[in-house]
This record gives sequence, structure tokens and C-alpha cells, in this order.
Amino acid sequence: ALVKAFRTTKDPQFLHDAEAIAQTSLELLHDRKGGGFFDRPSSSDHFGLLNVPTKPARENIQAARFYLDLFHLTHNDDYRSTAERTLLSVVGTPQPLPVALMGLAADEWFRPPVHIAIVGMPDDGMTQTLVLAGQQLYCPGKIIRSFDPREGQAKWGDITFPYDGRSVVFVCTDQICL
Repeated sequence: ALVKAFRTTKDPQFLHDAEAIAQTSLELLHDRKGGGFFDRPSSSDHFGLLNVPTKPARENIQAARFYLDLFHLTHNDDYRSTAERTLLSVVGTPQPLPVALMGLAADEWFRPPVHIAIVGMPDDGMTQTLVLAGQQLYCPGKIIRSFDPREGQAKWGDITFPYDGRSVVFVCTDQICL
């Protein structure tokens, strides 16, 4: 929900909170040896089978999708590694897999989202038109980001977008920006 809120509002607090949750789940639930996440933190206070944490497939696939989303938004390779190790831990499990959810996760893994970067003055009519056109474009999982040239270089990850005084849009895949 926090990632969706960030994508919708562009409020950096939502992304910050999502990253805080990611960090807490890594500290409390992550299986550092086998990848994936346990269903509860380890504790000696539990009795019987509650002493044996499990790694539910559905929740781990959702966790992998969450970390993959964070990777695409922040370009932090640690999130991508966590997503990869989590998916690999699920594939190797003997429990039944939710096939549709696993297919969705695999699709998101192999088909990175389209990034739409708009560079221009926020109050310029052309910039606003480009933002609206980007929002209306049907492309599941797309990430739209606007850059105000007054705030310095328009930089997204390793890419710096040029600005010559005219509003411009760049549509990027993991291979090329146009």
C-alpha cells in the first residue's frame, strides 16, 4: 500500500515508510541462509509447533514483489537481491505454489516496468500535458516521475536527462530511453 501511495502521490514519506518496513522485515523475518522470510520472528516463548517458523509461499512471493518494486523505485541493488533470493527459496519449496501469483512475480521479474521521466517547469502547460499523457498511457507497472529543472539535474538512477528549456518526456525500458 505504501508503494502504491508513493506512486500515486509522489510523497517521499510513503517511500521512506515502505523502506523502513522492508528493513524491519529483513531484521526480524529474513532467512539469511536459505532466502525468503519466515512467518514469525524466532522466539523461545513459543510451545510445540509454534517454535518452528515456516516460510509460506504466498507471503514470500508477495514479499519478493514488494522488494522488486522497491528496487525499481530506488535502484538499490540490495532490494533486487532480496527479491531474487526470496523467489528462489519459494521455487525450491515442497509446498504447493499459487501458480497465478508466481506467474505474476515471474512476469514482473523478467519484464521491468517502463519508466516515464518528464522534465519541465511544473506550471508549464506542456509539462502538465505530458504528465497527463503519461498517466493515461496503458502500461501496467509503469513508473512516472516529474523533474523540475530548477531543482538541479534531472537524474534517475544512473541516467541524467537533458533539459534545453522546453518540456520533454523520456520513455525508458531497462535497455533504452527514447
